[in-house]
Amino acid sequence: MQKRQAIASLSAILKSTVLFVAVACVASAAWAQSDDEGVVTGTITAADTGATVGDAFVSVPGTEATAVSNADGTFRIVVPAGTHDLIVEKSGFGPELVPEVQVEAGATVTANASLKGQIEQVLVFGRGFIEGSEASALAIQQESESSLEVVGSEEFTRLGDNTAADTLQRVTGLNVQQGKFVVIRGQPARYSSTLLNGSRMPSLDPIQTITPLDLFPSGVLSNVSVQKAFTANRQGSFGAGQVQLSTSGLPAEDFLEFKLGSGVNFESIDSEPLEFNTGNDILGEVDEDLFDLNPELADVLASRTQLFTLPQEKRIAFAQSFSNELAPGFADEGPDVSMAVNGGKRFDRENVTFGASFAYSYRQNIRTQDETRKQVVIDDPTQGTLRVDEDFEIDRTRLTTSQNGFVALSAETDNHALNFNFLWVRDSVERTEVRDGVDENNDEFQRRFLLEFQQREMFIKQMHGEHNLFDIANVQWRGMQANAARDLPDRRTYRLQNTELDGSGLFFFDAQSALQRRFNVVSEDTESGGIDVQFPISDLWFPDSFMTLSLEGGVDSETRERDSDTNGFQFRVVGGSVDRFQPAEQIFSPANLRRDITSGDIVFETFGDEDYLSDFVIEGSYIQTDITLFERLRLVSGIRFEQADFSVDTFEVNGPIVNTVSSGFIRRDDLPSFIGSFSVTDSMQIRAGAARSMSYPSPIEISATTFIDPDSDQRFDGNPELEPVVIDSYDLRWEWYPTAYEALTVGVFYKDMEDPIERSFTNVGGGASQGGVVTFVNALSGEVIGVEVNGRVGLDRVRTLFDKPQWLPPFVDDMHFAANFTYQDSEVKLDPDALVSGTAVTNLIRRMTGQPEILANVQIGYTGSKHVISIAAGYQSDRLINAGINGIPDEFIEPRISLGGKWSYTVIDPLTISLRLQNLVDDAFQRRRGNILTRDFNTGVTGSLSVKYRFD
Repeated sequence: MQKRQAIASLSAILKSTVLFVAVACVASAAWAQSDDEGVVTGTITAADTGATVGDAFVSVPGTEATAVSNADGTFRIVVPAGTHDLIVEKSGFGPELVPEVQVEAGATVTANASLKGQIEQVLVFGRGFIEGSEASALAIQQESESSLEVVGSEEFTRLGDNTAADTLQRVTGLNVQQGKFVVIRGQPARYSSTLLNGSRMPSLDPIQTITPLDLFPSGVLSNVSVQKAFTANRQGSFGAGQVQLSTSGLPAEDFLEFKLGSGVNFESIDSEPLEFNTGNDILGEVDEDLFDLNPELADVLASRTQLFTLPQEKRIAFAQSFSNELAPGFADEGPDVSMAVNGGKRFDRENVTFGASFAYSYRQNIRTQDETRKQVVIDDPTQGTLRVDEDFEIDRTRLTTSQNGFVALSAETDNHALNFNFLWVRDSVERTEVRDGVDENNDEFQRRFLLEFQQREMFIKQMHGEHNLFDIANVQWRGMQANAARDLPDRRTYRLQNTELDGSGLFFFDAQSALQRRFNVVSEDTESGGIDVQFPISDLWFPDSFMTLSLEGGVDSETRERDSDTNGFQFRVVGGSVDRFQPAEQIFSPANLRRDITSGDIVFETFGDEDYLSDFVIEGSYIQTDITLFERLRLVSGIRFEQADFSVDTFEVNGPIVNTVSSGFIRRDDLPSFIGSFSVTDSMQIRAGAARSMSYPSPIEISATTFIDPDSDQRFDGNPELEPVVIDSYDLRWEWYPTAYEALTVGVFYKDMEDPIERSFTNVGGGASQGGVVTFVNALSGEVIGVEVNGRVGLDRVRTLFDKPQWLPPFVDDMHFAANFTYQDSEVKLDPDALVSGTAVTNLIRRMTGQPEILANVQIGYTGSKHVISIAAGYQSDRLINAGINGIPDEFIEPRISLGGKWSYTVIDPLTISLRLQNLVDDAFQRRRGNILTRDFNTGVTGSLSVKYRFD
């Protein structure tokens, strides 16, 4: 009954959203049709046969206007009034110039083209489309050997995506958690990985080993693709799928582009933002004197000397070396600011072409949130009723500064291509948080403070190349060296209490609490390389056969070293002579620390050393065949041989004694894959496949001690007994590509998982603010089954539905509609014997963590010569975030709705202004356990305006 109601509600929401989007876009497009524009129509034919040519690309130099011819060779394109040249391109033909077409405002002119001089070409996509265009993205998708979803740079530029995470939110079967981690087909983010031009990227997250995609700028990418079915030429740690980020190659022309932007978040301007004194500047740098750990103290900690054994004066000096900035204040409000510069230079020589591209972008914004957060416990075990244990109102402010830089050097000849990429990414976040609320257990009011600054940075150096060796073999190789680090210096937390529930007369908490200060650095070094060789067997030995056969093989290796170092300190008030009603910065002032540490009223000590060092080595080799019979049936089969060597050394500190606990595993797996494709027509095909892949535990999951996620305060207990997950996948998909810009795909999938890794609480109220300590267990089994539908259509097709379509306005021909829908169901069965003693999981059979049942997106857009308009809406059903224990229900994130749009206007040829609106419905983020909302906040509507100027 509840499922039917949810589907009915979803249907109503989608209908309303689609109606709103359609009306808004049609009205906007009608307004956008400029009076100084005209229309060029025509037919493209082949000169030698006179046959019409479909899928030919038409462009107008000096404008953004483009078109692709229909199956009957006809095209239509809107351009500014004036005299224009048209360029027509099609794979297998030489480019054709239609010169000096006279276009009058409001009029339609005919310009036909005849393509001749058929030539032999080897093209990357098999079609002559501009890199990053929507047509090239669909061509890659259609001609791939596996189930693939591709988004080209043309689309995410039009929609105003700033990062790869923004782009992936619209891909079929995907959702993005925490704004940065991709979930593919409902499986948790741990089952996904990210590649950069074929090399797996490092992570900046202290808990997870996947790449946070909110750090990766979309401006340096030619396309983003998601492969959902494993093939033997991929790494075995495939999981649910892999995200491939492909950077731009040689620039098509010389250019230099500047972009400036500003914006506002309406939730943030309604609240006064908090801050604490960090010295944070416009580049996200802070005053090191306020955050750096005393070097002499660091040496003492490295020697494992306990602080209480030091001379009194030395302890006092160390205690006084910490910054005394503990009181949040109010910051000046300001708008979001952003800037970007991109450029490219191309050098064409007789036998070789060189090119260089660069990009730099900068963003800074401030966000405030007012959140309600509750923790629940079982009130009556016999009835299963819940009561609120803690009830807090949170005032939170984040100041985020992001920068990234990219340089690409490329060289190409007829048979060789060489690329060097250098990527630098850095962001910093200053977070200030005040929580006011009631602890029902102690019947007291509490005010909790959090002051922190974190910085994430990544530098990647990559080389990759492709070589055609005398038409005998095609060789592709890649190598990458990457360094990533996340620094969280001097994170400060403390709390005040009052037995009066109105919050009057707050004082510093008793000896069981403390002012806690934590220093954490996570660094990861990655080195990887690989080579793939493809032999066109049929071209060499039987070129006129009904069969084409290619043989492919390769080797690859990846080494990762991750080091996590934590130093924790606390200041406790234990004596009665300290005035606890003073502000914290006065209680722990240098004068008090000198006096009260000496008297013993204030205790300064270390706590929570949680360090580990991990080494991962994955080596693989594979062989794969690709056979096509009668140009209709394609069979791709292969097997991968992979060995994984994972080791984690965890350092448990007990005074001067350091115990090293080692965990890990070495295993070898044979991973087969098979995909068959049958082309019903040249534009329609059916794919079916089966494969086995892996998902390995992360360092935190197989460590032997407790860690804290600095982002959420959640405590994690590692499990050295964890086994890797083995995944058997099955896919069936129907694909139709009626034109170069249109597609419709329908697919079903099933995954059977052996030993799936799931999160499980070990207790409730175990000292973590989110309630309980999380550990990791291998479930008995798991499975995911789902259906995916994805489509894109040009609205010019509406004309073919009527005998007299003249009543339709011309701008309809320049509009498109896109939508995708995913329904998926999952189930995991937990082994009660594998759970921590004393923990009874509420539901031993339940949905997989992080998996929504329904994902849906719709988009409608208009692309003219001067105006580009796009409106997008999305829906995500509820998903399990934390499993319940001891009778407490599972915790779910409530369904989410999104709505946003972008309008761009080319004022003059090189100058474009853009308006972008996000989260227009301001849908609340909510979590619930049973009938109680445990988290509730709004992120607010965001609007931004940017100006771009391009020099060609």
